[in-house]
Amino acid sequence: MIKIILTVIFFVSSVSAGLFVVYPLYEDYQVKMEENEVLVEELENVKVYIAELEKIDEKIEDYREEVDFIASAFPEDHDAPTLFLYLQNKMEEHNVEPVERFGSFSVNPYQENDSDHSRIREVSFDLSLEGSYENIKNFLREVEGVIRVTSIEEVSFSADETPFGAQETGEDINVRVNMKAFSY
Repeated sequence: MIKIILTVIFFVSSVSAGLFVVYPLYEDYQVKMEENEVLVEELENVKVYIAELEKIDEKIEDYREEVDFIASAFPEDHDAPTLFLYLQNKMEEHNVEPVERFGSFSVNPYQENDSDHSRIREVSFDLSLEGSYENIKNFLREVEGVIRVTSIEEVSFSADETPFGAQETGEDINVRVNMKAFSY
C-alpha cells in the first residue's frame, strides 16, 4: 500500500511539476524559437539589401567622375560671395567692367510647375556690364558654360545701342544681365 501511495504521490508531483515548471518553460522556448525565426528572416533580408547596396556602390564607382561632376554642379550652399568673386574674376579676365555693383540679389526655394523642390535653392541676381561686344559675348559664354548650374535668363541692351553696330565699330556697349544659379 505504501508503494501505491508513493507511486500516486510521485505521479501527482511529476504531473504538477510538468504543468507548473516544464510547460511554462516550453511555452517560453516556443516564443523564443518564433522570435529567432523572425530575426533570422530579417537577417537574410538585411544581407540581400546589403548585397544590392554593394552592387549599386560598384556601379557608382564605375561612374565616380560623372557623379562628382554632377555633384559639383549643385553646390551645397548658395555661397554668394564665392559666386560673385568668380564673376568678378571672369569680368577682369574678359576685360568687362561692371557699370555698378551687383544689382538685386535673392535666394528662394526653387519651384517648377507648382511642385516644391525645397532642397534646391535658386539664387537670382542682376549685373550691369560695359565692354566691347566681343568681350561681353565671351564673358557670357564662359559663365553659362561653367560647371556650376548657372542660367542666363535675360540680356538687355541700352535703348540707344545695338550690339551689332558696336560689333562692327568696336565701341563699348552697356548690357544688363539677369542670371540664376542653383544650389541644394
